[in-house]
Amino acid sequence: MFKKILFVLIFACTFAQPMLVGNPSSPSLFKEGIFFNNKNYYLRAGYYFDNIYKSVFLDEMPTEGSTDTFFKLRSYGAIVTVNILNILDVYTLLGVSKNQIDNQVFSNDRFSWGVGTKIIFYKFNNIDLALDGKYFRAKHNVDNFIIEDSVFPIVTPHYGFLYEEFQAALCASYKIDMFIPYVGATYLFSTLKPYPAHIGLLRYPSPNQDIINDFKTQDTKNKNKWGAVVGISLVSKETMSLNLESRMVDQNAVNITAEIRF
Repeated sequence: MFKKILFVLIFACTFAQPMLVGNPSSPSLFKEGIFFNNKNYYLRAGYYFDNIYKSVFLDEMPTEGSTDTFFKLRSYGAIVTVNILNILDVYTLLGVSKNQIDNQVFSNDRFSWGVGTKIIFYKFNNIDLALDGKYFRAKHNVDNFIIEDSVFPIVTPHYGFLYEEFQAALCASYKIDMFIPYVGATYLFSTLKPYPAHIGLLRYPSPNQDIINDFKTQDTKNKNKWGAVVGISLVSKETMSLNLESRMVDQNAVNITAEIRF
């Protein structure tokens, strides 16, 4: 039965329409640690995989010829959490990520990080209500632009894009034995900025002599600010958890997180 439920959840998340929100019950899920059992605070560590497979951005200075920019970001790494009094989590995300902008820009894996906090402000029987807020940052270098299936090298040294995300969420969960499903609303503000400058140099390959021309890029911000999140956690022996999550509307994404309490 458990395998069937897990399969359905993974299938639904894969085809659902911002960075990890997490279960609102997370600060109170764990009762025992592997090594230590302090009632006032404890440490959790785990692994996360987050895939933003569709996010729409608009130009900061739109013109008649402006079009939406489609952005993808795949991230994975470690999540480290300090819990206080079983109601407050303070956590950091440390890992690598790579992005894709339309079908023109592809980056390699680069270091990314984030910080956040989650607090349970209301508990009633098996229901938890919590607020979550976080900041996430990823900076990627780009070597080429792909235009009409042709590769054009970027001459500007260390040219790339800075992605920043501010996210807030209000979520509710319901505990059913070892399963804890949750649902919530999110607010997302994210930006995509070129660096080191908005104007760069592009090499156009030519049979006789390569041509160097400049190009201009602009800051962009996400089109949809409000979104929704659904997910479920599986808690094993109150020391370990597996969380599956899908986010939609503001950006389409899936997340898998596994954690252990120490």
